[in-house]
Order: sequence, then structure tokens, then C-alpha cells
Amino acid sequence: MRPSTLCLVGASLFIAAPARGSNGPPWSGWTSTEICRPPPPGVRRSGAVRLFAGAGLVGGLGSASDGSGRVWGAAGKVSSFALLNVSFFSEEFGFDFDAGGGSGGGRVQLAGRLLFGFRGYVTPRQGPFVRVGAGGVATGQFFYDYFGLPLVEAGYEYIDRGVAVDVGAMGAVGLMGGFGVHADRSRDLGGTPMAGAYSLMIARPAYLRVEWQRVLPHAGAPGASRAVDDVQAAGCVRAPGLGFPAMLCTETGIAAGRVDASQSGGLVPATAFTAGVSVGVGVLTTGRSPP
Repeated sequence: MRPSTLCLVGASLFIAAPARGSNGPPWSGWTSTEICRPPPPGVRRSGAVRLFAGAGLVGGLGSASDGSGRVWGAAGKVSSFALLNVSFFSEEFGFDFDAGGGSGGGRVQLAGRLLFGFRGYVTPRQGPFVRVGAGGVATGQFFYDYFGLPLVEAGYEYIDRGVAVDVGAMGAVGLMGGFGVHADRSRDLGGTPMAGAYSLMIARPAYLRVEWQRVLPHAGAPGASRAVDDVQAAGCVRAPGLGFPAMLCTETGIAAGRVDASQSGGLVPATAFTAGVSVGVGVLTTGRSPP
């Protein structure tokens, strides 16, 4: 792997900075905060970044045909997303970490992804992409857990100064996973294929991502025709006029499928719902060069 490729993982978190202070005009182009040597002049570069650190309230409800459960609590949150294109090379990086506690005891949630691939150009601002890597999520007590390797994304994106839109389909082979709602009501999803789709938008001062995943159980397994679906949505808004980068973020998720009912020896319908709101500080930016 070329050295320039290795440093892109870190550089993607620092690909742009305000040309003037936080109260100045929209960010224009690329500045000197890159931590790796920049590409030669004239090479196409574009990217989008979201960073957030804060704290807030979270809650969850899990229900099956034979019972239900609820949890609530508070948690600290660190979240980052970076998309970087340099010529025909494309990289995506994401990391989310929540830790806290409440009525259900301690709570830790972790998610991440790292993908590399190819970016084409229909115009300097937009084009198709294909990226391959790994990614997963572990969501806690009312959980949908899944780790895919390889994880493949293909879609179309538009990136300019002030706005970025990324829409695609995805698929993966799960190394491990599970779906559960309360007590011992859970289901192993390890080794199962996943298909889904997502859309992402950064339009300063707002961020929105919606993602859907469908996990298909092993052929021939009990309830094999009963897929598990998971939908996640997250959004953030920068608060204007405060003199510092205050940000409000919300997220919701719902997973539905069937879980093992040990008493009856079969699978019963189940649904898990989570929601949270956080306040903190953050960064939203997009950029492209040359013009």
C-alpha cells in the first residue's frame, strides 16, 4: 500500500478548516491543516466531515409476544464521520462510542466502519463510487449487533462547498451478530448475509443519515424466511450565533424480526426501539478542490 494511502485514514479527519474564524464566511476550499503531504496541484479532492462530542439521554423499549422491557439513562457520546476522495481513490471512515448508565445498569454502544475504493466523475462535483472494507455495530441491551467483512458499498455522491450527498446500496457477510429484546429472547445472526441501503447529507449547519439493513438467516434454519430488519436515523444541527460550535444531535432506531422463545422452542415476533438526544460541540464541513 502506498504511503499516501496509509495517511489518508488520519488525514480524512482534518481535510478542511475554516478559511476565517468560526464567525467568518463559509469555508472555502482546502487549507493547510492536512497532516499528510497534499496531492500535486490540479488533483481532484473532495470530502465531508462530521465530528461530535457531548452527552444526553437515551431510552429503549423491547417487546416480544411473551413480554417486554424498558431502559432509560444518560450517556456520553463521541462520534465521527469522514469521507475523502483524492482523484479516483475514495475512503470512508466512521466511529461512534456511547457509554453511560441508567435503569438497566451500565450501557456501552459501539459502531464503526472503514472502507476504501474507487470514485468516478460525471462532473467535478459528482459521480459513482464503489468502496470495500469492514463495519459493524453493537447497540447494548436492546440490541441489534452485526459485524460485516467484507462490507461493500456502491452508489452515487455529490460533494461541493457547503453540501454533500451520498446515497448507496450495501451488502456484507456477517462474521458475528445477534438480535434480542429482553431477558433471554435473542437470536444468533453470525455468518448471515446482509443487504441494505443508506443516504447521507451534510448541508451546513445540518447533518442527516438514514440506514436500513436486512439480515437473512441461514437457508434451512428455523424461521429462515424471517429476516431481521434494522433502520437507524441520526441527525445533527449546529446552533448559530453562540461563538462556539454548539450542536444538538438526535438518533432513533428500530429493529424487527423473530427471536428464540426457549419455552416453546420456536421463534416469536419481536421489536426493539431506541432513541436518544445529545448536546455538545461539533464540526460539520464539506470541501472540494480545484474549483
